[in-house]
Amino acid sequence: MPRHRHPNTAPILTLADLAASMPGWVRLWCETPGCGHHAALPLAPLLRRWGPDAPRAWLDTRFRCSRCGRANTSIRAPSNHGSHGPEPFPDSVVLGAE
Repeated sequence: MPRHRHPNTAPILTLADLAASMPGWVRLWCETPGCGHHAALPLAPLLRRWGPDAPRAWLDTRFRCSRCGRANTSIRAPSNHGSHGPEPFPDSVVLGAE
């Protein structure tokens, strides 16, 4: 099912686009049925490692869940907490990069 975007929102195609649209981090979710593990992922190390022109969709293939071990992940934006602003970076274990 296609995701709906606000008509004035540019597509997020690269790591640079992702970093420009997020508060410096994203949440990486395991999409394996029955797992649902998620962890915070800072964007700065990804930009240093793979560069700003790395495709955003490519990131879904670069990580493995630290709970179930499957490489079935997706990137989601942190919550905006309504009118309270973006969710701060939590203290959590980051899913490991391959």
